[in-house]
Amino acid sequence: MGRRIFEGACASCHQWNGNGQQTSYAALAGSQTVNDPTGTNLIQILLTGADLASGKVRAYMPPFGKAYSAEELAAVSNYVI
Repeated sequence: MGRRIFEGACASCHQWNGNGQQTSYAALAGSQTVNDPTGTNLIQILLTGADLASGKVRAYMPPFGKAYSAEELAAVSNYVI
C-alpha cells in the first residue's frame, strides 16, 4: 500500500529514487527525516505539510492528513523510511 500511495501522490515531486525534482528540499535520499526510524518528523510533515523559505528558494508540500487514513499514512511512511 505504501508504494502505491508513494507512486500516486509523492513520486512526481520526490522522484522514484528519492532524489527530488524541483529543489534539493524535495530530496528524500539521505534526508534526516526519512532516515529517522521513529518517523516522527515524517509523520508530522505528511499530516500538516511543510512550507520552508530559504533565501530565494521556497519549498512547499501540501498536507495529506485529511486525504489519507492513518493506516495509509503509516504505510507510505514505512515505505519511505
